[in-house]
Amino acid sequence: MFKKAQRELDTCRAEKAALQAELDAIKAHIATITFTPDGIITDVNDKLLNIIGYTADEVIGQHHRAVCFDETSQAPSYQQFWQSLAQGKAQKGVFRRRHQSGAEIWMEATYVPIKDANGKVVSIRKLAADVTQQYQDARRQEAILAAINRSLAVIEFEPDGTIIRANDNFLAAVGYQDHEIKGQHHRMFCDQDFYDENPDFWANLARGQFTSGQYLRRDKYGNEVWLEATYNPVFDAKGNVHRVIKFATAITDTVKQNQAVNQAAELAQASSEQTLRHSENGSALLQEAVKLSQSVNDQAVEATNQVAQLSEHAQSIENIVTTIKQIAEQTNLLALNAAIEAARAGDQGRGFAVVADEVRGLSQRTSHSTTEIADVVDENQQLIKGVSEAMERVTEQSTIGQEKVTAADTVMSDIHAGAEEVSATVRRLTQ
Repeated sequence: MFKKAQRELDTCRAEKAALQAELDAIKAHIATITFTPDGIITDVNDKLLNIIGYTADEVIGQHHRAVCFDETSQAPSYQQFWQSLAQGKAQKGVFRRRHQSGAEIWMEATYVPIKDANGKVVSIRKLAADVTQQYQDARRQEAILAAINRSLAVIEFEPDGTIIRANDNFLAAVGYQDHEIKGQHHRMFCDQDFYDENPDFWANLARGQFTSGQYLRRDKYGNEVWLEATYNPVFDAKGNVHRVIKFATAITDTVKQNQAVNQAAELAQASSEQTLRHSENGSALLQEAVKLSQSVNDQAVEATNQVAQLSEHAQSIENIVTTIKQIAEQTNLLALNAAIEAARAGDQGRGFAVVADEVRGLSQRTSHSTTEIADVVDENQQLIKGVSEAMERVTEQSTIGQEKVTAADTVMSDIHAGAEEVSATVRRLTQ
């Protein structure tokens, strides 16, 4: 009997030692804290103290709420939490707690109720790990993904292009419902030309090759949809591509505006080039007009000079006629004197009288002819004067015309230079 009891005692001691060793190992490697069933801290190891930033003296004897934020400890769920533990129900999860500095910390923990031989909960042991960094990283990732989902069109594919899911932004861009595209292939959004030009599109993505660009796609109704997108291979732990995520922005309006701008620019270029050609032709015509105007002006000046010379010659003729008239008058006077002398001579001067009479008649006719010539010369002088005045007016108008043509040529040169500049500018914009 004694030996049996001794064996049982040894067995109990061995089990206790094993349990103590296990507990010591847990305390050595895991953050632990012990509470009464109503939440009073009775024990805490250094690992947990390092997480919460307190010393043992500062927390032992305090209630669990000392490491909680008010919004946690004052919530109805907090009371239910401890009631469940007191009833022997373990609690597990990721819990938000307060560091001694007031900073937020997150612990992944299990609260384990410890029962006595009668099944009564006598303490609560918490096993915990600090996951603050992981939790904050995860929250940041979630925030980033949420921001991406709010602002971008997102769709996920299998490595072969089979659609897994898409967010609301993508569905709105293509006009489909989620159930209409799940399990379908990416080609449902594409023209055949895309795969003819990119036959290895999905094979390259499956090999981990990232791709980006502007892509023409079709919505549910066949309308053009332009997307600025990146196709991003996602790798698993073994380095294999297990999905492809596409992030996209709808740029249909922008592309159509750019196309309209390009068309307008092409029209503007054609118009500017046509204007340039017209200005070149106009400039050439004006150059010819300038030359012709100069020639007309030169001829008008020459004609004016010739008219002036003709006027001088007419004046010379008038002077000669005046001289002839004076000679005729003197001849007539001499003939009259000769006739008087012949009459005095009687029969002897009769022959001389006939000659004198003939000379007087000739001088009278000469005088009469010179008078007629003088009238003609005078009339000619008046005509020459009118022609001279007309030629002066022609010369003046020709000079004014030449100045205006020259000014028009300058303006046309400016227009031509401006047309060249516009054409060059539009050409640069369309390149």
